Amino acid sequence: MCGIAGIYRYDKAEKREALLQAIKLISHRGPDDLGYRHCHHVTFAHARLSIIDISGGAQPMSSGCGQVLIVFNGEIFNYRELRKDLTGLGRTFNTASDTEVILAAYLEYGPRAFSLLNGQFAFALYDLREASMYLVRDRMGEKPLYYSSISQGVAFASELKAVHSILKSCGVTPRLDRKAFYDFLSLNYVPGERSFIEQIRKVPPGHFLKIKEGSLSVNSYIDDANQLASNLCFDDVLSAAVNRRTVSDVSLGLYLSGGVDSTAVAIALSEAGHDITCFVADFHERGFSEAQNASYVAGRLGFRVQPVKIEIEKEDLTELIEKLVWHADEPTADSSSLAVYLLSRETSKYIKVVISGDGGDELFGGYLTYPATMLAARIPAALKRFLYSCHRLVY
Repeated sequence: MCGIAGIYRYDKAEKREALLQAIKLISHRGPDDLGYRHCHHVTFAHARLSIIDISGGAQPMSSGCGQVLIVFNGEIFNYRELRKDLTGLGRTFNTASDTEVILAAYLEYGPRAFSLLNGQFAFALYDLREASMYLVRDRMGEKPLYYSSISQGVAFASELKAVHSILKSCGVTPRLDRKAFYDFLSLNYVPGERSFIEQIRKVPPGHFLKIKEGSLSVNSYIDDANQLASNLCFDDVLSAAVNRRTVSDVSLGLYLSGGVDSTAVAIALSEAGHDITCFVADFHERGFSEAQNASYVAGRLGFRVQPVKIEIEKEDLTELIEKLVWHADEPTADSSSLAVYLLSRETSKYIKVVISGDGGDELFGGYLTYPATMLAARIPAALKRFLYSCHRLVY
């Protein structure tokens, strides 16, 4: 992942110190390089984690003609296909990066290019020809992108803390969004565009913002989701998804638990001929340890295993929780975040990119609470009230 931040100023003023402070706050997202550029209405900053085109993909990046500027976080899975098509249309490239493909696609198709991108991404693009800035987020909202209207412009960044920093530098006092707080306590997450800070919003998944001359519009670039192909085979879709995510100029790893989700991904990687190191959470408590099942799966597939000891009792728990809160920016109801953080911290010593099976239960109804909820919906209201009364008498 990388970190991006920027300011669009209607008066073209450069807010150098404010932006440098903001990008330093999220420099953990991209330890390989820091970039900065002021151009007309915009000032962009970028903290880079090099994955594709390690030597030639520095940002902010401008198009060959110098008319379009971009800061990009994420990965475009189909950038090679797009590059081939754009080359056939006469576009030329100076790097091997997916970032330059976005620039070329925009020059060729305009904002319509956003719908052609298959990947996980968040980026800001400035078009000097029309003095407009676009903030674009991937279809599922996998990559974060926050923004806020400020005096004489709009600020954006990959993390809430960075936008918060820019607001404070502009003399704005951030306020708690009570509606977002209520939503979190009710749903365990904050839906829609809200954040916990009233003045800061999220770019909606599958949408782009266009900022130009004092106006801001929110637009969807997603095709009709109801029009889905009915002849798709799950195995083929999974294999294609895994293969798209293994395009990298650095080594890849896999978080393997030995469960259905991560094992399915491991099999897809094996069938595609990838040589993978599996990182396995190894807890001291035998009931929580994933080492035995994961080692069995890895052995059957011929993958290497790197056990990662998760020993929370040896950590300064208070300091660890404070660090998690700082990174998350907002409250989270993810009960596994502590263990995942410790696993990721150790894994980062060996490798930059890790694939996981997260999301399988959510997509395919794997949690026991899903059928329980369906069953509860069939219970008559009178019986529910009776059972609730019995519960209150007992407890």
